[in-house]
Amino acid sequence: MSPLALGAFAACFISHYFMIPRVALLIETTRSYTRGILAGVRRYVAEHGPWSTFVEPRSPDSPPPPWLKNWRGDGILTRTFTPEMNRAVAATGLPAVELRTTSLPHDRPFVGVDNGLIGRAVAEHFLNRGYRHFAVYGLDTETYFTQRGDNFVAHLRQRGHPCLRLTGSASDRPADWEASQARLISQLRALPKPVGVFAANDQLGVYLLDACLRAGLAVPEEVAVVGCENDETLCTLATPPLTSVELDGPHVGYEAARLLDELMRTPKKRRPAPPRPPLLLPPRHIITRESSDDLVITDPLVARASRLIRQRCQE
Repeated sequence: MSPLALGAFAACFISHYFMIPRVALLIETTRSYTRGILAGVRRYVAEHGPWSTFVEPRSPDSPPPPWLKNWRGDGILTRTFTPEMNRAVAATGLPAVELRTTSLPHDRPFVGVDNGLIGRAVAEHFLNRGYRHFAVYGLDTETYFTQRGDNFVAHLRQRGHPCLRLTGSASDRPADWEASQARLISQLRALPKPVGVFAANDQLGVYLLDACLRAGLAVPEEVAVVGCENDETLCTLATPPLTSVELDGPHVGYEAARLLDELMRTPKKRRPAPPRPPLLLPPRHIITRESSDDLVITDPLVARASRLIRQRCQE
């Protein structure tokens, strides 16, 4: 190869290398949903990349990477949990897409799930099984908890059914586990039966099932429970296994990557001014497990016989 040709090849290679977008994936890897998001990002990159991506095992409360402050990257996909992370992402001045419903102030475009459709789907799941008493168990610590619960209640009211609200600890990580469960047991015992209870996420659904077990309440004959996010580890370890709404993490990740790619390719002066309408995607479906897999049985003798048969089948 002549020196001229070699120089042209080297220039082309260097140009291609430095044009590869550098993207930070600040997404926790501890949940089925977020691992699905990362799989969706990977599919987009395989189709439209390449990207040079930073990814590491992360938990929701992981701090910002130390290098982010001086990083000369091109874009960020983030699920922001803390004010510290929120400030760190904003300080980069880079195009960024938010993947977590949050009350923290920011002007990032949001891609996530449609919590209105989640509440409606769970309400119909219970109604189709004959339930006429309902309750919702959520917290006010997260915007998506509130949205899911409010839409569940609203859809039931449209169908002519009231819905009670259960209250637990101030966090999904209670400081006093036994006291929190005792309060939940008391509320469950007071509910009219049979009752369908929607838990705003799978962790709360597991707490509900444990409270039913301690209280001697039959699941699903007396209390049926549906969680949300379909974290398979939590759902399958619960007693009985927890029915849950499966979110479409791969679709969310793909669309978030597509939007970030669009922002990175658009000169800063031409990017649409915030706020940008959120992109809300529907859940996949409800994965039915034993916590809600029966039709309502209103006759107490038949319900008791059903419980005995279920117990014997599990022995």
